[in-house]
Amino acid sequence: MLIPTTGLALIAGAEVRDQWRLARDARDVAADVDEATDALDAYVATTQEYRLTLIAVVAAEYGITLEQAGDLLGIDFAVELEEVRDRVSEIPLIAVLEERVAEPGDLALGRAVLDESSREHPVFADVVIEAEKTWQTRMGSLGDDRAETTVDTDVRRSLYALRTSANLFEIANDELLLVSELMVPGSAVREAASDDLDLLALRYDLALDRAMADRDEHLAAELAPLLEERAFHDEIEELGVAAGEVLEVVELASLFRSGLARDSAIQELTHAASADARSHALTVGDEAQARYRRTLAVAAALVIATVAMALLVARSIARP
Repeated sequence: MLIPTTGLALIAGAEVRDQWRLARDARDVAADVDEATDALDAYVATTQEYRLTLIAVVAAEYGITLEQAGDLLGIDFAVELEEVRDRVSEIPLIAVLEERVAEPGDLALGRAVLDESSREHPVFADVVIEAEKTWQTRMGSLGDDRAETTVDTDVRRSLYALRTSANLFEIANDELLLVSELMVPGSAVREAASDDLDLLALRYDLALDRAMADRDEHLAAELAPLLEERAFHDEIEELGVAAGEVLEVVELASLFRSGLARDSAIQELTHAASADARSHALTVGDEAQARYRRTLAVAAALVIATVAMALLVARSIARP
């Protein structure tokens, strides 16, 4: 009787260890998702400010006021710029990124330069590039070091969906930045626009197909607008942008407006994917923690039973 009881205790002990590791790793994955999301939020916010900065510079080149530029884009430019600057200022990671590539206060200086002379300060591009590198690093290693332990299918699928949605935003942003460059009179990128836009459109379609493959029911609502609405790429084709056609300001503004609408839809998708991944990981962690406690109680009971049996055997041997 003693040997079977001891064996059961050892088996229960191994199960306790496995469930503890699973709970720990699942919660670590949730923390990784939070860090990756923070980096993505920093990238999105700095990118949005950079795009508005480029629009302000372009508007000045064309002799257009910011109010007129806002009317063309269907936005209140002053309000949008103030709101995105507030978001940038509220994200702690951006201050860290600024210190990596510039002097503290350079973002404020760059804003002052833009407001006073409609010129672009290089700090905006530098911070955006650093933000992009940071989120790519965090997103690229998301959960990889725990992949063998945290094997839950829902967690894996949701992490893939999060990576894919972030990739969609990156590609869409590159397209919008290229359109921004095309809006500049005499832009040096115009000749290369055809190949660049065609390649980006192909990458976007592939990423969207992957998002469809990785999706689960939690992201269906956020994916639907991206699958149904193709206005941005349709306008690029209709206006002949990829063929090198020179567009009027109104046409470029319409194209940019379509891109901004798509951008908002992708952000909804990334936020939903982030929440979904975190929720799945925490659910796995909570369930593993509950199993850990139950198994621990069983293991403790078996250990007590083993000790009790050992005492009984010892007494029976010692008895004359």
